[in-house]
Parts: sequence; C-alpha cells; structure tokens
Amino acid sequence: MTEHDHPNEAGPDTGAPGLRRRGLPVAALVPLSAVTWWVVGFLPWLLSGTAGSDHPGRGGGHAGMLPVPLTVEELGSLVEGAAFGGLLTGALGLLARSAPRRQVTTATFSGTVLAAVTTGAVSVTTLLGGGGVAAEGAVLGMVCLVGAVCTVVGWAVGAAVMLGGTGVSAALAVSAGLGSAWLIGVLLHILPVGPYDLAWVTPVRGWSGAGVLAMALIVLGGRPARRLLLWPLLVLIPWFVESGMTAVQYLVQSLTTGSAGVPGLPGALDASIEVFWLASAPDMRPVLPWVVAIVVGAVGAVLRSRGQPAPTASARSTASVPNVDRGPTSASPVEEGER
Repeated sequence: MTEHDHPNEAGPDTGAPGLRRRGLPVAALVPLSAVTWWVVGFLPWLLSGTAGSDHPGRGGGHAGMLPVPLTVEELGSLVEGAAFGGLLTGALGLLARSAPRRQVTTATFSGTVLAAVTTGAVSVTTLLGGGGVAAEGAVLGMVCLVGAVCTVVGWAVGAAVMLGGTGVSAALAVSAGLGSAWLIGVLLHILPVGPYDLAWVTPVRGWSGAGVLAMALIVLGGRPARRLLLWPLLVLIPWFVESGMTAVQYLVQSLTTGSAGVPGLPGALDASIEVFWLASAPDMRPVLPWVVAIVVGAVGAVLRSRGQPAPTASARSTASVPNVDRGPTSASPVEEGER
C-alpha cells in the first residue's frame, strides 16, 4: 500500500508550515466560497445598510434588495468587494489539502461564480425595476463587466497560494492593498465615529497594510537568493493597489458629478490614469509604515531561514537518485514553488 492510497497519511506539506494534506472535502468548498465572496468580500457594503434600502442615487432609485453594488456611484465598493472576495475564495483551497489541486480550484471557482451570478442577477433585476440611468443597458453592462473581471482576477491571485510560498506571498501582498481598504470600510460602519472624526483612517490603513506586507516578505524569504529579486515587486504590489483604488474613486466622482473638463467616460478614464500616477508618488502617503514593513520582513525572513534545518547529506543523495520505481507522485506546493 502506497502513500497514494491514503493521501491523508504522511502527505507532503502544502505551503503553510506545519500543515499536512488534510482538510475539508472538496464539495464543502463550493458553498463556502459562495458565502465568502459575498458576505466577507462585500461586508462593508452590507454593513452600510444600502443593500436593502431605497437608495436614490444619480441613476434612479432601487426599491428592493441590492446584494452587490452594480451602480456607477458605488463602483469603488464593487471593485474592492469583488476583488477581495475573489482573493479570499481562491485562497480557500488550502482548506482542502487532501484533494487534487484541479478539483480544489474548480470547487472554489464554481462557488465564486455561483455567488457572483446569483447576487448579480438579483441586483440587475432590482436596478431594471428602478429605471433611470442605472438601468440603461450600456451602463449596467459596463458595471457588470468590471465586477466580473475583478472577481476573476482576485480569485486567480488567491488560488496562487496552491503553488507554494511564492504564491502565498503574492496573495498576501495584494491583500495588503485591498485588505486595508476593506478594513477601513468595515470599521467606518461599526465604530461610533462622526463624519469629521476620521483622523485615524490613514494611520490604521497604513499600518494594517504594512503588517500584511511584512507577512508576505517573511513568507517569501530570501532562500534561495534569487527570491530577493522579488522583494521590490512585493512592495510595489500593494503600493499600486492603493493608488488604483484612489483612481477608481476619482473616476466615480468624475462620472457622477460631471466635473468640469471631464467630457464623458474617455476623458474620465484619462484623468483617472493621471490620478493613479499622482497617487503613486511617495509624498502622497506616509512612507514610515512601508519602511517598517520591509525591515520587519527582512528580520523575520532571516530568523525563519535560520530556523529551517539544512538538508542532510543522505537527503541530498536521495534526491539525486532518479525516480524510476516510485511511479507518479504529487509534489507539494512548496516543492513546486522551489522549482
């Protein structure tokens, strides 16, 4: 009897230290992914109370349930919720470590699509019933396309955790940008703060993102040395994600208020791209959290590498012997990532 007969016994690691190939059944990932994408990803939207109330807006009211914000006015909430929710559902694959990777990714993707289609259909029906600009086919189609693209991209980033340490660090880096904005959205709706008591927003957003970025750097590590070449990329990912969210908010403001000098969607997009690069300048946000994240990540990576035992001579000799009698084996995500 081989290891393949009982994958739950003595299976390889999955990329997270100390975790073995055991976990949830694949079938459980479908409903879990669906709930995670909607309830967790769009938690700030659901907490706002707007999802189930009459919301006039510029494009007409919606008298009914609006599970996801498929309106131009809430495009920022849609991008954030769809991308962050998709990232979380993709990462849920780590909960089913005993199943083949293809089955796991299919299950998480199916659950994500199920949630997106169901909630999207309800929202579209509500908006069509309300009439106005929001119910126009071109506008509604564009907003739905944005939500679909953000969902798929977010899921792909989250599913990268199945590839090993590099994939986990990439997902954490994206979460450092999206998750900090998501956290602020949640806190704004659960804390008793007024509209002018927002001095805490920038520090909380900066330091929460820095904490996740430090985790990403520690997971990536510096062994082998070529991984150090990926460190600047990991730092730039959340930096540009935050700039992108700022640009989306400017785009929404341009389209909904009809700002002077912004002649429709093409002009608004051009102006938003310019805002993106302006928001990416180092003097547009506090740099200290990012510096601390890099320092903590470097220290943590060094300590983590020292805690990892070096391969023994017998292990190296075993690895050098061609695998001719063992048959096909399933490499762990960490092993594949190292390759």
